[in-house]
Amino acid sequence: MNTRMLNERIKLFYDQSTPLWLHLWGEHMHQGYYGIKAGQANKTYAKAQEDLVEELLLWSNIRQANHILDAGCGIGASARTLAKKFDAKVLGITISPVQAEKGRQYTRTAGPEHSVTIEALDMANLDRDEQKFDLVWSVESFEYVADKKELLSLFYDLLMPGGHLLIAGWYHRFEPPVLEKAEQLILNKVYQQLHFRSLVSLQALESFAKQAGFTDVRSADWSEAIVPFWKVGISTFFRWKFLTGLFKAGWPNLKNSWALRYMIKGFRKKLIRYGVFYGTKKINSS
Repeated sequence: MNTRMLNERIKLFYDQSTPLWLHLWGEHMHQGYYGIKAGQANKTYAKAQEDLVEELLLWSNIRQANHILDAGCGIGASARTLAKKFDAKVLGITISPVQAEKGRQYTRTAGPEHSVTIEALDMANLDRDEQKFDLVWSVESFEYVADKKELLSLFYDLLMPGGHLLIAGWYHRFEPPVLEKAEQLILNKVYQQLHFRSLVSLQALESFAKQAGFTDVRSADWSEAIVPFWKVGISTFFRWKFLTGLFKAGWPNLKNSWALRYMIKGFRKKLIRYGVFYGTKKINSS
């Protein structure tokens, strides 16, 4: 299947699933943070999702940004948070027109409307020369792009000298040993059912980033920090609110929800991991 067709499937997936996610979990369309020691913090899933944003900023030591790109912004919850925190201009992009419109509605209501712009765009097709950012932020979106090296090169070019790149999301375990056939079969199921283009290991991502020119590169495995969020998610499957919302959402969402069993299986086998990555563009770079 070519890139255009795959992108259409990803777009349709989020167009169809976004109303269900909002119905169940609210505007933050990503995992929640509960502390590096699993189960350490007792909090609601909404607070855990908000805390993920704050913990990413603490971990990366990003203290200020004025012009931010949220690449894969969902409906813009993180974009709005970053705009308020840093008094920054934020461009949020999502491949889903439904998410973009929902995001604009939320921004008009919650603000800051003058600081946040949300557009339906493919991050892989951004113009390298149109505008520059001092922070590129991408949470749980890197998985949907096949050519990780090219995307990192694009992010590097989009950054101003001294700018920051922060990525959080799904990876596969470190290598070596190389992935076994059974592990690859699980990953293939995830790719097919959830439309991920590919997963890489954190050390592979670090290597790709250095090749692109990034410095101060580092990463961390946060899998244990999001374990309670998965437990909350699984328990939600058996609640009436989920079941009624799911059936209203239709067959595609039923199928996608069932496909999450492959993610859960991979996560329990420590094949699929949740990680964070940081890199910066040299101040003297052009």
